[in-house]
Amino acid sequence: MLRNEHVRVDFLYSNLGYRGKTVIDVLGHLMFALPFLVFIIPDAWELATKSFTRGEASPNGGLIDRYLPRAAIPVGFALLLFAILFETWRNLRNGTSGDD
Repeated sequence: MLRNEHVRVDFLYSNLGYRGKTVIDVLGHLMFALPFLVFIIPDAWELATKSFTRGEASPNGGLIDRYLPRAAIPVGFALLLFAILFETWRNLRNGTSGDD
């Protein structure tokens, strides 16, 4: 995300100027990424906390506590949310400068 190597329609994006690319990035973040993350993080957190309170364990041995990998899901999505918020803020701050 921070290296700008995420999925988008690059054959259209590559023909745009700096401002056009900034608009596409900001709209994509606000319309697609942020709503998804706002809905998925609380649900993933709830799954992890339920797993922790129930004391779920693997029936086959191996990893004893299932809440550990389940807790990694909301943590990972929260990190992605911070990266998207940072990129959106940076794009909005620098959106008027650049080469067109």
